[in-house]
Formats: sequence, C-alpha cells, structure tokens
Amino acid sequence: MCFIDYSKAFDCVNHEQIVTTLKNLNCHYKIVNLINNLYQQQTATVRLEYGLTKWFPIKQGVRQGCILSPSLFSLYTETIMRDVMTEEKDEQYSAVKINGRKISDLRYADDTALLSTTSTGPNKLVKSV
Repeated sequence: MCFIDYSKAFDCVNHEQIVTTLKNLNCHYKIVNLINNLYQQQTATVRLEYGLTKWFPIKQGVRQGCILSPSLFSLYTETIMRDVMTEEKDEQYSAVKINGRKISDLRYADDTALLSTTSTGPNKLVKSV
C-alpha cells in the first residue's frame, strides 16, 4: 500500500482540462457548459499593504470553498487513474481483490492509497502518474 497526499493539488488543475475531462466522461453538455462558464475568463488581484496589484488571469485551480471543487478534482484524477491502470494492465499489475472485485486505489479528495499484492506494484503506478 502506498499513500499519496498531493501538495496543493486543487491549485494545479488546468481549467481547460476540467472541461475536456467532463466531455470525455460524457457529461451532459449543459453541465459542461455551466462548468466552462464558471471557470473561463477568471481574473484576480491581490490586496497588499499599499494597494491592489494589477488584475491577472487565473488559468488553473478549482475554486476554494466551492462545493463542486472536490467533485471536479475527483473526476479529473479519475481519468488520470484510468489511463494509468489501462497502461499497467499490460504489465500485469496485481490489484487487491476484495469480495471478488479488483481494487487498485482508494481516493478521497486529494489523498490516494495505491493497493497491490506485490511490493513493486505501487512503485510502478507512482512512476506512471
């Protein structure tokens, strides 16, 4: 078992990739458009001791405090894990069997546990991600 805690993970998600991920998961076009509109053309400024900085574009990161953010991050990482596991199946990655079902990872928000019946399995997965 290998535990991964992604540092600043929510801040690193590319907005265009969120939309692409939703499309690839066949989400309804209205939901995709809603999320796209929520994230496109975002700008921010920083309040300093002597005033505000210039406005700058925000191209990545899910919104802090938004109830959609953990779900969007989970969907984003789901596609990454699917791609990795598809590649690893060719190399005979040994997922753990629980109740007859193969489980290779457990995820909650930005924490992941990689599971394997071999000691080299999680190492292969970490290198793939």
